[in-house]
Amino acid sequence: MKQYIQNYPDGLHTKVIAIPIFEDNYVYILTDDTKKAFIVDPGMADPVIEVIDQLGLEPNYLLITHSHNDHIGGVPKVIERFPKIKKIDFADCTQDAQSFQWNQRTFDVFKTPGHWPDHICFFEHQNKILFCGDILFRFGCGRIFDGTFEQLYQSLQKVKKLPGDTDVYCAHEYTKANLAFCLKQDLVKVGDIEADEMQKVNSVPSLPVPLSVEVKYNPFIKAESLEEFTRFRTLRNSFRYEK
Repeated sequence: MKQYIQNYPDGLHTKVIAIPIFEDNYVYILTDDTKKAFIVDPGMADPVIEVIDQLGLEPNYLLITHSHNDHIGGVPKVIERFPKIKKIDFADCTQDAQSFQWNQRTFDVFKTPGHWPDHICFFEHQNKILFCGDILFRFGCGRIFDGTFEQLYQSLQKVKKLPGDTDVYCAHEYTKANLAFCLKQDLVKVGDIEADEMQKVNSVPSLPVPLSVEVKYNPFIKAESLEEFTRFRTLRNSFRYEK
C-alpha cells in the first residue's frame, strides 16, 4: 500500500502517515513509538486497515473533519475492525473551540463551517500539526457546498491565527490545479515562489505545507476583505483545470 511518512523530532518520534485514496484524497494516521494511533477522515477502510496491520498500530481515535462520503465512507468498517476506537466529529464539538488530550498531547478542535455545516479542524499543539479537511488547500480553499462566503472566510481567519510554522495537512491533492488558477488570474507569479517551494508544488505529495507559506502565497487566506475573498472564490468556481 502506497504511503507517505512525515517524521517529527519529538521524544515520541511522532509521524504522520498519508495514505492516498480515490483520485486525490488523503487519509492520515498520526502515531509514535507507543504504537497508539489515530485516523483522520477514512474515506476508504481497506487501505487504512492494511497500513495499521502492517505497522502493528493500535488505533484508539477516529477523527472526522466533516461528513462528506469521501471522508467517512470507511468509518463503519474501521469501527467494525477496531470496536474500541473512539470517534470524534462535529457532534462532539459542543463549543466553538475545545480541547482533548491524547497520548501526552493536546488537541484543539474548532468549528470551521463554510464548505459544509459540520466541518471542524484538529490542531495538535506539541508538533503544531493541523488537519484541516476541505477548508484550506495549497493555493486554494474548499468549495462552498452548504454554507456562505462569510462562513468560509471567517473559518480561514481562524486557521490564519495559528502559528506560522504549523504543518498543514489538507485532505486533497489539489495543488497543481489551484496554482494554475492563481497563475491565470495573476494572483501568484511563479517567479515569486521560492525554488524549494516550487519543487514541492511539483511533487506528490505536496503536503504538508507550513501555514506561513500559505499565508504568503494563497490568495484565499490572504484576502483582506470578505468582498475580495468572495470574488476569488467565485472566479475559482468557474475555473476548469486541464492536466
